[in-house]
Amino acid sequence: MDEETLYELHAHVFGEDRYWGAMPWERVGYMKKYLASVYPISIDDITIVRAN
Repeated sequence: MDEETLYELHAHVFGEDRYWGAMPWERVGYMKKYLASVYPISIDDITIVRAN
């Protein structure tokens, strides 16, 4: 059985590095928009990193 590729989102928020994940690719875009709406960061400041 193939393991699904998962991704994490990384951003520097409130003076520290934060990580959210691991999630499938289909959810990454939604989560980037959500995080940019609730934290004082730009959507471009959120980095997508492969988790596995």
